[in-house]
Amino acid sequence: MQSRRSKAIVIACLPYLLALVFFYSLAIHMHMALGGWPERIGTEGFPPALLMHAGIQDAYMSGLLFFTVFVAPALLLICLLVPMLRRLAVYFALQGVGLLVFLGQMYLAPEGYVYWWWD
Repeated sequence: MQSRRSKAIVIACLPYLLALVFFYSLAIHMHMALGGWPERIGTEGFPPALLMHAGIQDAYMSGLLFFTVFVAPALLLICLLVPMLRRLAVYFALQGVGLLVFLGQMYLAPEGYVYWWWD
């Protein structure tokens, strides 16, 4: 039983681990493709492969943020209100924790990239 719970916790943490992989892989790709960090906001002048990479990362992060901000709290509330589902609440709470950890980890990236990413 403990092994099953541990696996479920790992699976619940995977979305934000993947978000960190996307975030830092885009940083590496950007630095290599542009020879540094963008001098201005936007994607003007980016090579097609970098544009695709940025688009994939943007779509993934948008969907994950939507899930974390709107869907997970509703599911967490349902789990807390229905006694049979209470044991599942921790998995939805981990989405909020994952977001906070992601935000903390992203500030370890170079300042030029973080500035570009937020804008």
